[in-house]
Amino acid sequence: MTSRGVPLATFAPITAAAAGPAAAPAQPARVTKVFWYTDRRVALWVHSPAMNTDIQVQILLARDWWAHPDAKFPQLTMLDGLRAQDDQSGWVINTNIVDFYKDKNVNVILPIGGESSFYTDWKQPDRGKTYKWETFLTKELPPLIDKEFKTTKANAIAGISMAGTSVLNLAISAPRLYRSVAAFSGCARTSDPVGQE
Repeated sequence: MTSRGVPLATFAPITAAAAGPAAAPAQPARVTKVFWYTDRRVALWVHSPAMNTDIQVQILLARDWWAHPDAKFPQLTMLDGLRAQDDQSGWVINTNIVDFYKDKNVNVILPIGGESSFYTDWKQPDRGKTYKWETFLTKELPPLIDKEFKTTKANAIAGISMAGTSVLNLAISAPRLYRSVAAFSGCARTSDPVGQE
């Protein structure tokens, strides 16, 4: 129990299943720490084997999460823009996302971090960091969320700015994972002169 009286769920390591056409990672992602902001907002630190680090993932629980223990809920993953921080989601800092989703029956997944990464897998580490965000978001995180957070496996993903491009690429790389994609202020055409302009 936390000081707020909200029970901490027990998270055991799970075996990751392939989210898309590629094979699952050799090691499963696992939760290493849990912090409850409220009974509807929880932060998990998920160890990513691909990046060999813990990634904070906040979850805004669906409206009926506690009222209907056997119910399952769709989920919406929301990614930050270029200036993503390592301590908090830009969606929480710059919008009213917590209040907006409090009466909606969807789990909102907010991965923290990924500054300037385009949420993709980089060929090599940069400045001491390994960027394997595509692997984390499409292969490591989804099976853990599905197992522990009563999902219907009806997934959507949205991103702003840098991630407005990333969410389109993630949906292409894992076509069976997402049912819908939303890009806000993203540049979808980065490989031609018009998009680069």
